[in-house]
Amino acid sequence: MNIKFRMTVEEYKAYCMSFFAKFQKEEINKQISEMSIPEFQAWFQKIGEEYYEYYSPVKELIKIIRGDYDPLKDYDNDKEDPLHTDEAQAFFVPFRETHNDVYQEFFNSLSAYNQKMEDLEKFHEEQALERMLNIEVDGKHFKALKVISVYWSGWECDSAAWIVEDEGQLRLVASNHGHKQFVEKSFLEGKLEEYKKAISDTEEMLSMLK
Repeated sequence: MNIKFRMTVEEYKAYCMSFFAKFQKEEINKQISEMSIPEFQAWFQKIGEEYYEYYSPVKELIKIIRGDYDPLKDYDNDKEDPLHTDEAQAFFVPFRETHNDVYQEFFNSLSAYNQKMEDLEKFHEEQALERMLNIEVDGKHFKALKVISVYWSGWECDSAAWIVEDEGQLRLVASNHGHKQFVEKSFLEGKLEEYKKAISDTEEMLSMLK
């Protein structure tokens, strides 16, 4: 596959960086720090939508690579997509990553942004919890006093982990939606922490019923 495109990765990076040239970091830091969470969320979404326009060259590149291939057509498998070939990926991925990297590098350099993102995450968690607490049972509406996670074994084919010997080395295997993959032991360590929290939450809820 001989891919010809009007931009180099370096040229595309300069193009993406031009979007942020209009921002003065000191000024934008001050503006972000003074925004309420809803204001920041709306502003951040607007900036993301505007910056996405700078993804147009990458979308153009995808069209060039795919040619007559229609991604909406029902093919036998994804391997028929020219974009999934090793050569196409080697050419395409650096452009996609450049778009993302320029975006992250700019915002991560803003101290006010990092703090506001933490606040936004907490805001979303609080909203999600509020929605979870409001439930309906047998036609009656309740606001629960507490909600916890409960775990069902065998959910989505991911109920097992395995130890295998691979070329003389013991390796851990786990399943992700039925797809088995090698994982680090931190996977099981993380599961232990989940179990401990689930037990603690369950014991706390049971104590409320005494």
